[in-house]
Amino acid sequence: MDARTETTETTETTFLDCLPTVGKCCFCISLKVGCLIIAVLGVLGSLDGFLEFGMEEADPCFEGDIYEFMKWQAFSFYIAMLITSVYCIIGIIRRWRNAVKVYMYVMTFSLILTLIFGICFFYVPTKKDCGESWAYSVANFFSCLVSFYFLVVLRSYYKQM
Repeated sequence: MDARTETTETTETTFLDCLPTVGKCCFCISLKVGCLIIAVLGVLGSLDGFLEFGMEEADPCFEGDIYEFMKWQAFSFYIAMLITSVYCIIGIIRRWRNAVKVYMYVMTFSLILTLIFGICFFYVPTKKDCGESWAYSVANFFSCLVSFYFLVVLRSYYKQM
């Protein structure tokens, strides 16, 4: 074979390549619609977190330096998540692969951040008349499972595009 006619395809290998794939979201919804729903949930969740930031009623049970640090990290992340969620919605509608890829990386960061916050909640002191902080850790770990499934759906759609 002549060297001029050979084509070499460069494939980018990332940690996302090892994720399993699914044919449908939640066993009955197309991957495109599932990804749109995930991105819309990302917008709503970001807006909720962004609007609740700093409201005393939103976090009446926690105090301390660790919690203040976590709160500011979450605020910064809500802004990034809002921007990339909107970008992903537009990208899915216009079939921009890069938009889905960027959103997958942000979702991965979200999963890691949620896991770290779940661990930190073990060490955050709670105020009087509040539940145990470990309950918030358990809730964060369940949130990680949901985020992982969202990541699998996004990866499956990205591969299908």
